[in-house]
Amino acid sequence: MKKYSFMITLFLLAIFSCQEKNEPSRHEDQQEISLSFEILEFGPEAGEGYDVQITSSAAWEMTGWTDALDGWLSVDKKSGDGNETIHISTKETNPYHEDRVATLTFAIEKGPQAKLCIKQISDPARTISLSQESVRLGSAQGESEVINVLTSKPWTLEGYTDEVRQWLDISAVEGSGETAITLTTLIAGAETETRTAELTFRLDRVNASILHVSQKPAISISVAPESVVFESSAEESSSIVITPSTALLPWIIEGYSEAVASWLEISQLQGNGIATVTLSSKTANESEEDRSAELTISIGEDVFCSCSVTQKGKPAAETEIQLYADGPKWAVCNLGAENPWNYGDYFAWGATEPMYKSVSWTGPSNGGYSVTVTWGKKRTDLTEAEAAKYGADAAFDGYKIKNAPYYKSTTTYNKYNSTDKLKALQAGDDAATAILGEGWRTPTRADWNALYNNCEWTWQNAENTEFGGVTGYKVEGKGDYEGKYIFIPAAGYFLNAEFRSAITNGYYWSADLHTDALKAWRPTFSGTAVTIAGSANRCYGLPIRPIMD
Repeated sequence: MKKYSFMITLFLLAIFSCQEKNEPSRHEDQQEISLSFEILEFGPEAGEGYDVQITSSAAWEMTGWTDALDGWLSVDKKSGDGNETIHISTKETNPYHEDRVATLTFAIEKGPQAKLCIKQISDPARTISLSQESVRLGSAQGESEVINVLTSKPWTLEGYTDEVRQWLDISAVEGSGETAITLTTLIAGAETETRTAELTFRLDRVNASILHVSQKPAISISVAPESVVFESSAEESSSIVITPSTALLPWIIEGYSEAVASWLEISQLQGNGIATVTLSSKTANESEEDRSAELTISIGEDVFCSCSVTQKGKPAAETEIQLYADGPKWAVCNLGAENPWNYGDYFAWGATEPMYKSVSWTGPSNGGYSVTVTWGKKRTDLTEAEAAKYGADAAFDGYKIKNAPYYKSTTTYNKYNSTDKLKALQAGDDAATAILGEGWRTPTRADWNALYNNCEWTWQNAENTEFGGVTGYKVEGKGDYEGKYIFIPAAGYFLNAEFRSAITNGYYWSADLHTDALKAWRPTFSGTAVTIAGSANRCYGLPIRPIMD
């Protein structure tokens, strides 16, 4: 019986032993670590701090620490055994214009861990600048200049060494916020060398601004005037006076490169003592951009003065000109022309594009024009809108009545007629508006009358040089508008496929319908007469001189 009881006891002990081996460690199962904060956010300034409580079931250690973090962040404990309270604070103001961050990990060895994210925000106002980057003081004692330190933060001055203090006084070497600083020379300049100092106005290790200060030597040189400006034309002259501080000191002009020499002439490039030097523009400036030269007049390396010379660019050509009081501005070119003496394009009245693709001719030196015309679209090429405007029979093979806009029959038109009672071109049928844009239009008969009555009309024959030998009228303003003018070439006209009357006559559309609805008013001129009250069939091809109110 005893033996049986002993065997049962051994069996129970074995069972308990196996169960104990298979069950996990209660100690391991209960390991844990947590933090009282997951995120810490500091302001931009140094000295802010937080207490962080670490709750841990075992010894822990902090990781993620670097030398860079040690520059701006402080943690009083980086390891511990169980629950701890650690203090985290910022050691340095954030000098950057962006936030800086860190991630620290608190972990039990081979166990759980907790992370802490830390951010120090930036300060957008943490900048510093100066009202100027350099100051050049005169050679005399007591020369001074004021600069402004531009910041809202405390700053300090660096570079104000004992050597600099011997010749330069600075009214403040530190400050808080925007400050006016006066720089004053304590002694006269050195005999020949320029004294220099490099001063640094600093907020922190990142934000600083540098000021370069110099004092002229005791000897000096000046030039008057310090700048010369020429108009765009050639052969303009101006004088400058060079004055050394001591008589007969030798000087030299530098900066006279080959490029500058191509347009600027200087009467002498070196001399002794006081001298008057003549500057002249050698060539006209054909560019619309100014061209300039910076001349340096020097005595040795450190003693110098400067003179800037500029030749203005050629004024941009006017595209429209007002010729009389309260009048419109007249375009300087015919519609489609590249310059005032080109004929430009020819339009049927009410057409917003010419009927041809290109016109070329020679003359007038040969006594007349030889014309080659390439005509535009055929009837089958017209869009639906164009077909409605130009008619079913339009072939675009010349300025024929069947090609006139809104043509209906030999006696009437679909628009600008006795039914709609329209007497002047609407904007949608005005080539000047369609091609040049809103504001431009074809002149009315009244506009042409005003131009004739308020201006001087002078015929230009084929020998004229101002307008390339092209005949026509120079139309010039009077009184306050004297000197302002346009040129209207004798550009002739198209009838059918024939080019007529160029050189001898000019015919230009007005925007007004004639009393005969098949026609429109047009001024006519020749070398002997100007007639505003002319008219032409609406299918004729005439040039247009646009105006703008």
